[in-house]
Amino acid sequence: MSKLLVRPMRVTLLLVLVLAVSCIYGVTTASSAPLNSRSATLAGHVQSASHPLNLSGLASVPRNETLVVAPWYLSSTLSNPTTFNIYAPGDLSMHGIGNKTVYEGLAYYDPTTEQTIPWLATSWKYTNNYKTLTVYLRKGVTWSDGVPFTANDVQFTYNMLKNNAPTLQYSSAIKATLASVTVTNPLTVVFNLTASNARWANTYMAVGFENHIVPLPEHIWKGQNPVTFTNENIAKGWPVGTGPYKLVSAGPYQQVWDENPSYWGSATGFTNLPAPKRIIMIPGASDQALSQLYLSNTIDTGYALQPATYKAVAPRNPYLTTWNAKGPNFGAADGCFDDLDFNNAVAPFNNVNVRLAINYSLNRQQIDNLAYGGIDPPAVVPFSSFVSAKYVQGTGLGKVIAAANLNRQNFALVAQYMKAAGYQKDSSGQWALNGKVLVVPITGPAGLSPEVPVIQAQLQAGGFDAVEDIRADNSTWATQFVDGDLGMVNFVFCQSLTEPYDTLQDFSSSIDGANVAIGSPCPNELVCSRFSNKTMDTLINEMEAVPDPSPTNAKYMSLAAQATSIYLKNMPIIMLVAENWIVPTSTKYWTGWPTAANPYEAPFPSWEGWMVILHQLKPAKP
Repeated sequence: MSKLLVRPMRVTLLLVLVLAVSCIYGVTTASSAPLNSRSATLAGHVQSASHPLNLSGLASVPRNETLVVAPWYLSSTLSNPTTFNIYAPGDLSMHGIGNKTVYEGLAYYDPTTEQTIPWLATSWKYTNNYKTLTVYLRKGVTWSDGVPFTANDVQFTYNMLKNNAPTLQYSSAIKATLASVTVTNPLTVVFNLTASNARWANTYMAVGFENHIVPLPEHIWKGQNPVTFTNENIAKGWPVGTGPYKLVSAGPYQQVWDENPSYWGSATGFTNLPAPKRIIMIPGASDQALSQLYLSNTIDTGYALQPATYKAVAPRNPYLTTWNAKGPNFGAADGCFDDLDFNNAVAPFNNVNVRLAINYSLNRQQIDNLAYGGIDPPAVVPFSSFVSAKYVQGTGLGKVIAAANLNRQNFALVAQYMKAAGYQKDSSGQWALNGKVLVVPITGPAGLSPEVPVIQAQLQAGGFDAVEDIRADNSTWATQFVDGDLGMVNFVFCQSLTEPYDTLQDFSSSIDGANVAIGSPCPNELVCSRFSNKTMDTLINEMEAVPDPSPTNAKYMSLAAQATSIYLKNMPIIMLVAENWIVPTSTKYWTGWPTAANPYEAPFPSWEGWMVILHQLKPAKP
């Protein structure tokens, strides 16, 4: 998820907790008075005293018809609040609610039930040995400005990505896998792939985290510079999408979206017009600030709370609940991991011995216990619980992982690998090369700050001069890493929802930036290890060609085991813990939230499937 995007995808900053920013929010319970400039009582509670909501000039909408959310990151202001170009490099708007209100996907996916949900597309089929994918679009879909949505829009979007690689997000992957896109008729589009790929539709149409590829309106985007175009002009009705909401106000402290009464979904009978008539997004500066917003029912959902914080707040608000309401693990898995991302193209992290030494300095269970209260299980491989239950437990792949025995803190092995890398301890007990101490900055977003002191202490115990380098969630640190200016970052790794190939493919040279020169951005900032292994590339290509990636397919499982073995021997990045997020939801004004008992969609506001949730919400009974 989800921590960027992070948990874009899901950027993607899928971030965790405690950003030390001074921003105190009121705790008085919000009334059901209309949310407008004349409603001073509510406006002061929805926002901080210094930044009250400004809804002047907008129609009055009662609180019990308004959905208020916080974005999937910690910041005192909204990131990219007036940019709605989710493909632009470094854009974080997908972590807000904006792209889950105005844009819609061809399909969605629920990882808990393993169900694909057709949306703008009704169905699709493969031919030509999985090299040709024909997608059939839903009749009657229109853009928010009334222009019909057609196959030409889909063709335009994928061609735009393909023709702007590697600059736009997702563009490199599309260029590598998509040969051409053709239009058969207004409701039929054909994707001609570069190679047999039975999972292309799943990867680039349905399963998106917050990393969804959504169609754009050709009549708006044609002729625009796709790198710099902000796609925002409220007077013109921009952004234009197929979704049920239109932007009516945007700024650093609020985004306001009002329902589009002409929404195609309800007009055609495909789905309902969502119950919330207005959606407001406001920032949450810190775990403490968010807890006050949740405590007062000022926000209905948003970014996750720390386990201890949720346990303290929930008993004080009878309306507050989460995915696992009864606990003890209140969190929901998102298929992502907190990790240490190495730039494998620069010293000293281009040395596998240094990477392995860092691994053996870590105590993952301690990281989980001290930073996350025991809800994020230790992880060595990038296979989520969704994947492990089917493909790892009791299989040959599982035996390969167990035999590697990497989930252990062992300072003797730290010394063995550091000496193999040419390092010796100096008089202060720190690893040095030619008399120069190796400094290991732990650079990363404030959202992951709970685990940084624990990691720092463990690396220091292993002889590394580890230094905290915590940055604001929405600062330039991610861009620096993507461009190759940082050697190691504390970040997140995602895409483990359906099968081992999901994440193993990210270590192929074409995806993880191995073919991109330092100074140029990686294709995807969540996958930027610049790791290169020819055997791994071959194995990934062979896995991609297997049309039935089931745990009973011996060929597929053998390929997965071999690729995983290469990952374990090289540790191009280091997984720390698997993410489980406590995403609070308030039932004071809205019911129908997804839960473990009713898992119709994942609960993360940053995920594209949140569009499905919007259509399920119902007003709470007075």
